[in-house]
Amino acid sequence: MTSTMSPLPQRGPRAMEIEMAATRLFYEQGYGQVGMRAIAEAVGIKTSSLYNHFVSKEEILYTFVKRINTDFIGRHIDVFDDEGDKPTILHRLIVEHIVYFWEHKYEMQAGMREMRNLSPEHLVEITAIRRTYQDGIGAFIAAGNKQGVFRCATPRLAALALLDMINGIDTWFREDGPLTIEELAEQYAELITFGLLGATRNGDKQ
Repeated sequence: MTSTMSPLPQRGPRAMEIEMAATRLFYEQGYGQVGMRAIAEAVGIKTSSLYNHFVSKEEILYTFVKRINTDFIGRHIDVFDDEGDKPTILHRLIVEHIVYFWEHKYEMQAGMREMRNLSPEHLVEITAIRRTYQDGIGAFIAAGNKQGVFRCATPRLAALALLDMINGIDTWFREDGPLTIEELAEQYAELITFGLLGATRNGDKQ
């Protein structure tokens, strides 16, 4: 599956610093509770200087939400064109998805929670970007169904269920728990691939 996402313009180190500081503030306090002054103070600049990099708080939100989604999807979308063993591919994708969300938990949690504050135009764009990944998973499962390696009645619904199961793990996972994020990801991948989707393992008979 070829990505058609338009890239973000390149920004300098200061703009990236502003973006990351705002992301952390949105995560900790909520978009509505954070003003441009607080963002400027977080990076040690005057509020007037902030407008040299971003015209509004909404532009900062849009920029980091688009960046994190295009980065994540860009890293994984080519897997849907892989001609290898589909259960193995999906298993690997689920593990990488969960680990990525954990490693970028501030951006992912703030972005998913605050998307509603995007302008209508930006919200449509981000929703379309996210849908490419969702549709890719659905098509991948449908292809596996056709090959007889997955068993699910509605691939699109299975894709939505899969994403619902894994997108929120970073909101409750704790590093001091009994499992590492990689171990948890492996267990989820097993549950989804061979439980939810009824995949057959290499060497298993139909």
